[in-house]
Amino acid sequence: MNKALLMVLGMVGIAVLASGQTAGAPDVLADHVQMTGATTAQYRGNVQLKSSNVTVTVTADEVDMTVQPNGTTDYALRGNVHLSTR
Repeated sequence: MNKALLMVLGMVGIAVLASGQTAGAPDVLADHVQMTGATTAQYRGNVQLKSSNVTVTVTADEVDMTVQPNGTTDYALRGNVHLSTR
């Protein structure tokens, strides 16, 4: 399941780059949010990551977000994970 999700996210990223758009950080909605550091956060319960540049929505039970020193953002998705595109 994780390999399939990574493949789909990779394909979406390639499509965004090919169309000349840049994918910004997604909007994150959740029942509970806890900042665990200056560059880390935990999202719990009905988590939704929505991109405004492309029509992609990822939902998960839990998401841990970490901003890396180079500026990229990593998301660790757990639980019931679903990806939808339009």
